[in-house]
Amino acid sequence: MIDIELDTISIDKLIILLKDENIYPSELYARHLENGDNDEMKQLLNDLYKELLDKISGFSFLEAQSVWNGFNNSIQYSYNLPESDIFHKVAWGMLMSHLLKKYFSLADVINPSENKPRLLSIYPELREKIDKKGLTILDDSFGYNKGYHTYKEHILYYCSFLEGSRGTNLISKFNELYKNKNNANKFRIAFDFNRVCKIKDFRHICLFDTWYGPEFDINKIDDPNFVGLTVKKSDKKSLDLMKNLDRTEFYWKYDRKEKVKTFEIEEIVDLNYIKGGYNVNCYIHSERDTLNKKFIHLDGAIKIYDKSNYQERFCSKIPEERKADKYIKLFRIDGDISYKDWSELISFYYKYNRMIIEYFNVEEHNKLFPLYAITV
Repeated sequence: MIDIELDTISIDKLIILLKDENIYPSELYARHLENGDNDEMKQLLNDLYKELLDKISGFSFLEAQSVWNGFNNSIQYSYNLPESDIFHKVAWGMLMSHLLKKYFSLADVINPSENKPRLLSIYPELREKIDKKGLTILDDSFGYNKGYHTYKEHILYYCSFLEGSRGTNLISKFNELYKNKNNANKFRIAFDFNRVCKIKDFRHICLFDTWYGPEFDINKIDDPNFVGLTVKKSDKKSLDLMKNLDRTEFYWKYDRKEKVKTFEIEEIVDLNYIKGGYNVNCYIHSERDTLNKKFIHLDGAIKIYDKSNYQERFCSKIPEERKADKYIKLFRIDGDISYKDWSELISFYYKYNRMIIEYFNVEEHNKLFPLYAITV
């Protein structure tokens, strides 16, 4: 694919507008060049589109056709203007590619701007509610609206790792527990304070999907000798996100002094599954009070490894794994967590990973996925 540079200031402005209005690039169609509701957004789209048309004017027809054929179906489908000229199509495709690449920049998450997040400039008092790991401690000063937390006049968007299909059911379950007035647990979650949107201007995106929840057998959960590492290998038969996973590691350990069992899960992606120069693994950490027979802590995070270091992590296993280059927490609950809520939150977090169900309940796994049945 030919990479053509664009005016970075205009791209950045457009990305900010899209994020503030909760619009994903995949929702844009070429008709937005003419019929967009936001005049500033429409102007930026047109300016960038025309810039690309000018820069590809020297392409031959065959070069342009080759570039267009290289775009995926969703980008090609988003061009829905009657103008069928191949150069107009290519310009639109390149613009969508730029926006998709920039909309979720892993580098921006790993190395956030030193500038003060925009929403914290409006509400500087929010800084006092953010812990050392970057999670916001939820209290009665926060509201709740249309599946999102709010603060005064503004919607609070979640961290980009929690947005989209992975986070939909996880956040729903997290907020279900949070809204339960009889729940004395402490809740923390990661917000993206660089996105600014007033409640009155908010447009909610519903992402529909399917999830199958495991029923976890906890008969040995409080047994101090029921510890150690389990590794589940990916069968590589899937056409979905499972195809990028090598394995999932499950690790239990027991602190005899504190009478607490610690549970860790790390999803190990393939060496060649690289995003912006990094390999990204999803991670769960939990603690169980075996004396009182209850889960007392659960948090989810992203472990990020520079691609030059990931070989070392890939070839090691918990508890002797290589330390991640960056660790970003996404949510945390402390208190008294029922095993049903605990297992559902874990399953929502790893919603595309059949190895989670295989670990907790192989019989249920075989019922749900007969094509991938495991011999017991």
